[in-house]
Amino acid sequence: MIFRIREQWMPSVLLACLLAGGSAAHSQTAPSAPPTADLSALAECKFADGKFVRIKYLSPAMHGRKIFGELVKYDAVWSPGSGSPPMYQSDALVEVDGNSVPGGVYSLLLLPSAGEWKLIVSKQIGEDGTAYDAKQDLVRTNLRKSAIPAAMEQFTISLEVNSANTCRLNFEWELLRLSVKVEETQ
Repeated sequence: MIFRIREQWMPSVLLACLLAGGSAAHSQTAPSAPPTADLSALAECKFADGKFVRIKYLSPAMHGRKIFGELVKYDAVWSPGSGSPPMYQSDALVEVDGNSVPGGVYSLLLLPSAGEWKLIVSKQIGEDGTAYDAKQDLVRTNLRKSAIPAAMEQFTISLEVNSANTCRLNFEWELLRLSVKVEETQ
């Protein structure tokens, strides 16, 4: 009789043991993973008339690496961030450092160098820097380069409001800030 009870309850007992073992395995502390390399981020500037400039991008981390001149090579078009280039979207006609950019969707690329850096606003959407086509450039302009006091671990794009119709577009990573004026035009 006891053997028979065991046979009847055996599947339930086995299932309970498996579930308990699985729970115990899941409750063990796993080693901590390194911080994510690709955080989704958004920068936005709203003008006084309600129009906007918005940039969606991925924000990689330094993870102790030397970025500029090593990971990001000089004198080669770079898709800032990680993977596809940042997507610029606006419903306003703006000037980027005096260059006209109609409302729409564009890719942002950078041309790093040991000296002068350039911002490229490209009509080529969703491609990484390896597939870059210079014929698709809408704007190519110099960026103002300055040092930041402490290393910036995460790559960051920001749009700082300067006035009712002006923002400053900033790219920051490592010890470097690159910036350019973005002004809504009527």
